Amino acid sequence: MKHAMPAFIALIALCTPALADVAPFRTGENEVRRLISAYQDPGTPSMELTNIVDSLKDFASRGNKRAQEFMVQESLVPDPALDGKNSLIALLKKRCDLRENTACYLLYDIYQNGHFGVLDPKRALSYARLATEAESVTGYLLLGDSYRDGEGTPKDFDRARACYQKALNAGSPLAQEKLKALDALDPQGAEASKAGSKVECTPIPGSHLAPDEVPPRNMPAPKADPQSQDQKTPAP
Repeated sequence: MKHAMPAFIALIALCTPALADVAPFRTGENEVRRLISAYQDPGTPSMELTNIVDSLKDFASRGNKRAQEFMVQESLVPDPALDGKNSLIALLKKRCDLRENTACYLLYDIYQNGHFGVLDPKRALSYARLATEAESVTGYLLLGDSYRDGEGTPKDFDRARACYQKALNAGSPLAQEKLKALDALDPQGAEASKAGSKVECTPIPGSHLAPDEVPPRNMPAPKADPQSQDQKTPAP
């Protein structure tokens, strides 16, 4: 026994690294299962859904087969041809149809920045406009940015200024900063605005999607979205 002990200890030392390598793998598998379950839960908030997809994408890139198969199954891969099959986009569209502002913002981000390979600034602009129908501060800011930069619409500093002003009237500090920057970029427009310009934060004719491509306006009012920062505090 005296001679067997060192060999036994050496065997444990040899196996320990291999056992340590298995633990992260099992943890990863469990986490992927948890993420998939949360993604399939109808009660998962919209913002959390995008975080889940990012995490699954990371696992898939590191070779996790379950994550890879799920990403393909749900069409969560960067392919413009899968725009109509992408389960995240489809779910966000349903929620945006019900005027959940966070879902509209996320769709704006997807189409504005080309996530999943679907770059479409004009469609992004339409989702920002849908958010403004609910007097969303973020919607006004996004719409103002689009008019300022000419993304998905002709560049229009006056309309951008009107949208930023709407956000400012709703109490957005960021809108104040954007207005100052815009006034420096367009001093003539700033003067016209002070003189009483009547330009509104409304679509330029022909600059948005056709009426049959956007959700109808008579949808029921949505429930309060816990992820949205645009909920107004009732007056005392």
